Amino acid sequence: MIARLTEHLKDLDILVDEFEAKIKAWHRSSELSMKLEKIPGIGPLGASALVASIADANSFANGRQLSAWLGLVPRQHSSGGKPALLGISKRGDVYRFEFTGLVRQLARARVAEWRGQAPSRF
Repeated sequence: MIARLTEHLKDLDILVDEFEAKIKAWHRSSELSMKLEKIPGIGPLGASALVASIADANSFANGRQLSAWLGLVPRQHSSGGKPALLGISKRGDVYRFEFTGLVRQLARARVAEWRGQAPSRF
């Protein structure tokens, strides 16, 4: 049984490598994805994920709305002139939660840049 599981794991590893190669090929053909990769801390996979998920950034009025859509800032609700900040949702699209890790990676890259260290690539 362990031998079957090991073989299955090897097969899955090969599939992951194939999908990663396809994503990187798409990344090289996408101008937007290539631009995002120039940001320290963003690599081909993170840039491709951002471009694929957001598609049209013009659908957001500003960066705060995009951040809220990603789940990185509290939602706002105003009624009667009183703004109310709501909590950051833990529900929703799991794919978007990957961006939280990406943003953390960006923050680490900035700190590493300030310290004169080479940032890691996602």
